Amino acid sequence: AYNIHSSATSTGGAAPFMVVNGPVRHEIGLNMQGNIYGPGNRANATIGRALRLIIINCLGSKPGLLDRSTQGNPGKYSFTFAEWEETSPWEPLNVELGYSAGTSTVTLLAAEGPHNIQNHYGKGGGIAETAAATMAGLGSMSEGQSFFVFAPEHAHLLGEEFPTKKELKDYLFENATLPLSRLLRSGKLDKPIDADDNGNVRHALKPGDIYIVVAGGEAGGHSSWVPSWSRRRNGEVVTRPVLSAAERRKSRG
Repeated sequence: AYNIHSSATSTGGAAPFMVVNGPVRHEIGLNMQGNIYGPGNRANATIGRALRLIIINCLGSKPGLLDRSTQGNPGKYSFTFAEWEETSPWEPLNVELGYSAGTSTVTLLAAEGPHNIQNHYGKGGGIAETAAATMAGLGSMSEGQSFFVFAPEHAHLLGEEFPTKKELKDYLFENATLPLSRLLRSGKLDKPIDADDNGNVRHALKPGDIYIVVAGGEAGGHSSWVPSWSRRRNGEVVTRPVLSAAERRKSRG
């Protein structure tokens, strides 16, 4: 479950990270290209802002009262964008999750802010290595789920070496590791957890905890990784189908 109670009241500063897929992207004019995290697009900004106002006014999660975030998160204003399905070398998120390409979906994760993945000169393997190293950052290491949002330049190079999302997820899962001893020594963990035969801990519990979408400007060696907010695993990705305005009108006869 998304776990709105914990994520909206924790000191961690989670924001509702929202990815939209399917035909509704174009109908309402969601941005999926440059500046997906803002500013400059009305649909992206207003949807995220509307969700934040619901959390504040309907659920009572007001800053300084129920919302006890230590530093907050810019994504609390809006963290909404659409996947640029047409430029992806892989199947879009809605299809990956079992929906038809013609079904519009909304996917949510209570998340930290985006972590930049900068690689201007590498091929697919080097970009994947950079992405895995970003995922293995000591400050965000956890058992939680996460999203990689690859911009087209990175996505196309990755697609040449990782023809399927599964291959890329397997690589990222196997290589986003840190020694358990370091996590304990630094105080990142207060007690031991399961490690592999080499004494390493992986981010997430399985490759399927890694989600991959494509969005962003066509040029530039920048992508992002967006991890869940919790120290452990407190809240998971939730996806629901949605109807476009035209589909709603049709359903009403």
